[in-house]
Amino acid sequence: MTEPGVTITIVPAGDVIVLDLWAGALPDLGDVALMQVEPQRWWLLNPGNALEAIETAIGEHGALTPIGGGLMRAALTGAGWRAQLMISGLFDAENPAFGPDCCAATQLHHAPVWIDVLGEDAADVYFPASLLGDVQHLWGL
Repeated sequence: MTEPGVTITIVPAGDVIVLDLWAGALPDLGDVALMQVEPQRWWLLNPGNALEAIETAIGEHGALTPIGGGLMRAALTGAGWRAQLMISGLFDAENPAFGPDCCAATQLHHAPVWIDVLGEDAADVYFPASLLGDVQHLWGL
């Protein structure tokens, strides 16, 4: 079921690189979009040509691992995105404190997901590509 006031577009996640740090602080990544998914783990979203500089900056204090090939991204836009995530969700997406620059790892139905809040009217939901059919069925797509 798709909630009124929300548009859902599902596409491959693109270039997603995990940055794990086991020592030191997160270096300046410039304009690279990122999502902090754990205390010392970030997902770099479509980092483009910045990877070599990032790898140099983290040195032996971390590692980069590509994972984008195994993920899908559902772009939820419109005022209903929070209600959409409450359908079979285990996380209170309607809490106003869950706002831009917040990330949550949770489940929708039985699918593990990572929610990246982009703004008041938009969020991206990342999930394993193997569960595409399940997410489409859950949301009536």
